[in-house]
Order: sequence, then C-alpha cells, then structure tokens
Amino acid sequence: MSFASVLNSYCDSLDCTNAVIAHRCGISASALSRYRSGDRVPTNGDTVDKIADGIAELSRAQNPDEALSREGVYAALEAARKGLVISGETFGDRVNRLMEALGMRNAETARQSGIDPSYLSRIRSGQRAPINRAGLADMIAHAAARRCLANGAIGRLVAIMPLESEVLEGGSLVYDPEMLLADDIKQWLLSDEVTDADVVDFKRLLAWFDRFDFAAYTEQLKESVEMPEMDLSPRARFCYGIDEMQAAELEFLDIAAFAHSPVVYLTSDTPIIGGMSDEDFIGGLIYRVELIVRRGGSVNVIHNVERPVSELVAIMSDWVPLYMTGHVIPLHVRGLSNRLFNHVNHVCDACALSAESIVGHLDEGRHYLSLLPEDVAYYQRKMELIVEKAERSLEVFLETRPGDFDHFEAGERERQASESYREVCAGEFENLRVMHMPGDCAVISFLAEPKAHFVIKDPRMRYAISLMN
Repeated sequence: MSFASVLNSYCDSLDCTNAVIAHRCGISASALSRYRSGDRVPTNGDTVDKIADGIAELSRAQNPDEALSREGVYAALEAARKGLVISGETFGDRVNRLMEALGMRNAETARQSGIDPSYLSRIRSGQRAPINRAGLADMIAHAAARRCLANGAIGRLVAIMPLESEVLEGGSLVYDPEMLLADDIKQWLLSDEVTDADVVDFKRLLAWFDRFDFAAYTEQLKESVEMPEMDLSPRARFCYGIDEMQAAELEFLDIAAFAHSPVVYLTSDTPIIGGMSDEDFIGGLIYRVELIVRRGGSVNVIHNVERPVSELVAIMSDWVPLYMTGHVIPLHVRGLSNRLFNHVNHVCDACALSAESIVGHLDEGRHYLSLLPEDVAYYQRKMELIVEKAERSLEVFLETRPGDFDHFEAGERERQASESYREVCAGEFENLRVMHMPGDCAVISFLAEPKAHFVIKDPRMRYAISLMN
C-alpha cells in the first residue's frame, strides 16, 4: 500500500482541513498536499515522526476514548514509506469472501457493525485502507457469526477458513458460540497481515535458531545456583511508573527463584514497546526465569499472541530456548487483550504480582506486589480460573519423550491426506527442518541435540513461514 493511501486513510478520519493537519504536524500545507496526492514521499523517518505525532494529537483531541495510537500511526506510515507491502490477500479481499460466502449485504452488515455503508464499500473495493483493522475485523466478525448461527451456515465458513477444534465438536458448536465463532472469523480476517519485513524477520530468527547451541544452553540450566538471602516475611506495596513496575516484576521472579517455588505462572498483555522493550529489563526477566528452572521450578507462561508479528518473533527468540528445557510451558488465552486495559498477573506459592493500566498509558499504571498469604491465595485462585481458559501457544515435542511427535505427525497426515506438505527453505539450514502443513500448522524441527519439534498454529506466523522460499 502506498504512503499516500495510508496517510489519506488517517487524514480522512479527522474532521480537519489540510491546513489544520499540516500545522499540527509541523509541516507546510503544500508538503502535506503533495504527500497525500502521491507526488512526494518523505525522505526520512523524522518527517514521518512529526506527521504521526500530529495525527495522534488531533485524534486524541477529537475522540479521547478511541484515539489513534501514535506508535501505530508511525509504524503504518513508516512501513509504507519504506515500501513494505502486505503479502497475500488484502483485508478487503477477505471481507469480500466472507460476506459473499454468507450472503451478507453491505447495508445490513454496516448497520450491524456501526459503520457507514460507503466506508465498508470502499474497504471491500480496495479504495480505502481501514485505520483500525483489528477493530473493524472484530465488528464484522460478530455480524458474520450472528448470521452464520442464525442460518446454520457453518459449512459455508468451513469452505473458506479453518475453524478451531473447540468451536466444532461433533459438528455442534460448544461454549459461547458467537464469541468463539467471531474470534475465529476475526483471526482469519487478520491472518494475512504479514509484511515482507515480517517474513524477513522470521527467516532471520530461523537462521539464529540454526546457529544457537541449544545443547550447551540446556546443560547450563542443569547446573545448580545459590542466591543471596531474601526477606520472605509477609508484606505488600504498590509500584508506580515504568522503572518501579519493572523492578517489581524482577523482584517477583527473584522471590519465586529464591523460595524454590515448584510452579510459577506468568501472564501479561502489556506491549513490548517503549519502556518495556528495554533490553536490560527483558534480559533480566529471562535470566530470572532461568534461575527458577535451575532451582527446580517450572514456569507456565500465558503469552499474549494478539501482537504484531514483529513482536511475536522477538518473543520467540527470547523464549524458545527455555521451551526446549521442557520446564517452561507456552500458553495463550483467547481475548487476553482488550482495547481499554492492560493487565499483569504473576503468582507462585510465595508471592503475587498484579498490575493494571490503560492501553497506551503503561507509564501511568500501577503494580501491586504482595507476600501476604491471603493475597497469594486469592491470586492463585484467580490464576487457576485463567489457566482453565488457556491453550497451548505452541505444541512442543521433545525427543526425550519418544513417540509423541510421531503420533502427532501420523494424525496430521491422516487428517490432511489429500494435501501436500512442503519443506520451507530446503537445504538452507544445517540444524533445522521447517515444514509448512497446509491450512493448519507449520513445524520447526531442531535436528541437533536436544532434538525437538515446535508446532506453530498462529495463523500469521504460519502464513509468514508459507511465504518463505
């Protein structure tokens, strides 16, 4: 998508003249006009930075509750400036396929989704790029789920998209049918949101896996380690601001390691941008998880998979070595993220950490760190309820448990018997084999010791893998 198209999508959403937008962005009205017409593209990221600031400020002033994210605007504009493109079907293409499959009319769908029919029409035709793809996908998905359930049209959906096994059980919908069906539809609508840069990043990650000495790493984690004495007396405190909150998260992990906690639960939907992407903090967090494993504990990590692909790739580079120990289990919960709150919930048998903040205002949030027995009991029960809703983010099969992967692979081949499997980047890696399994998953196999297989079902990561040569 061109820089002009993305910029126009943002500018059209603002109830402002070109002159007002240009003034707020700190550029001339003539320059903005040339950018919008496609006659010119900014030559550097500094100009994009100014435009993103201005658009976000105007959006916030007009509608604080649904203000555009400054980081999101900048990322979209900068990607377009550098010529990054969405690979595969466009968002509009998938909306078209969905609506045509279910016989959804434009006017009715727009009314149910609370949007203007002409806006939806322009999205479907490709004349307009949605500003908030995830929000629009959510509204359309719920409208489609209601229609599908009312008309008994599950078969029409299966013909164009994969449905999760928990949605279809013996041919009947279970749990909350509209919520689960809408979630599957939304994931499918967004599953093509993979840029050329995402594919390059994922391939770079695989090259790193190919070089990484997992054997030495896992042996290191078998070594015992002593820790300085820590105070485990009952106490609690609140923490404010990025620095205090990061310190509280690291202290929680220190306490869990020192106390030899047998099971530790970590869950967070906070972004890994801004302060939370600080390399020292991420490195300190991973080191402390390693300490927990080295002192005999196991860690269940409930990841937020509703992140940009670039963030998921960064998360994998940090966590996959730990998954290969068999003592760190990756999980995810549907709907962990929402558009209003960010949350953190960590708990072990000695300590609990809880946090909340408003989306986009992480630095104004609050953490609560407690070693009070009544708090620990409360948060342990809370985590039990969260885990009941959790699923595996990645299926991890270790060669130390023989037969598990063979059983999975045999079942997968039987289920997808009519479809061909493709090795991705064949011959390019020495210690990896990457298989794309159509319509369902991709498998990364680590061929050197310790041997392991990772089954990836996230639609965007799987799609990125399918695009590799």
